[in-house]
Amino acid sequence: MTEKNHYTPPSSRHDNPFALKQTPYRWLLLALVWLLYVCFGIILRSASPLITPMLKDLNMSYSQMGFVLGSWQLTYLLVAIAVGGFFGPVIVGYLVDLTGSFMAGAIFLALLGAVIAALTAPLKSIPVSPSKSA
Repeated sequence: MTEKNHYTPPSSRHDNPFALKQTPYRWLLLALVWLLYVCFGIILRSASPLITPMLKDLNMSYSQMGFVLGSWQLTYLLVAIAVGGFFGPVIVGYLVDLTGSFMAGAIFLALLGAVIAALTAPLKSIPVSPSKSA
C-alpha cells in the first residue's frame, strides 16, 4: 500500500488568499523603483562639487564638513526608516482595508509625490554673489 505524502498545489491562484496577483505593470513598477534609486544617487552625489565653495562660505575645515555630511547621512537614514517604516504601512494598510485594493495605496503615494513636486516647483535658487578674493 502506497501513501501519498506529496504536496498538491492549489488548483487555482484564488485558492490561496496570500498569492500575489500577476499584473501587467509589474515590470513598469520595477523600472520605476530602479529610476527612484538612480535619482536618489544623482541627488546624493550632486553635493560633491559644492563642497569647496561651501567650505569657503562657512569657514569650515574638511574634517568639519566630513562630520556634517556623515551626520546628515545617518540622520536621513534613521528618519527615513522611522517615518516610512511606520506611516507607510499604516496609511496604505488603512486604504487597503477601506477599498479592498492595493491600487488605492499606490494612487495615494503617486498623489503625495505629485503634491510634493508641485510644492517644491516654485522654489527658486538663491543667487550666488561672486566670492571676494584677496
